[in-house]
Amino acid sequence: MITLREVLSGVRAEGYAYNHALGINQPAQLLLRSSRNDLRKQLPVGFHVLASGRAINLPLIPWLAIVDPDVTTTAQRGIFVVYLFAADLARVYLTVNQGVTAISNTAATTSTGTPS
Repeated sequence: MITLREVLSGVRAEGYAYNHALGINQPAQLLLRSSRNDLRKQLPVGFHVLASGRAINLPLIPWLAIVDPDVTTTAQRGIFVVYLFAADLARVYLTVNQGVTAISNTAATTSTGTPS
């Protein structure tokens, strides 16, 4: 079973290059996504692990989030802890983020009467 420390240092130690334009099959993205189940087993019951690269658009930087289901189950709303990698993958930052996509979509629908 891979640990969080191994995932975070593994992305950096392997010297993976990252370019969001190259798609989801880059080594860094593959490691983040493949480690989700192992990491989830190490968290309190019910917590979720989210990884970048599962949506249609790949982010500019890779990330790994841990969410409390009592607060949110998605990176689109609520508050959650996320590890953000620098674009060159040399550094990783632990942050607390607030998802705003769901709020933005609701606001756009409310103001125009149709989804954006």
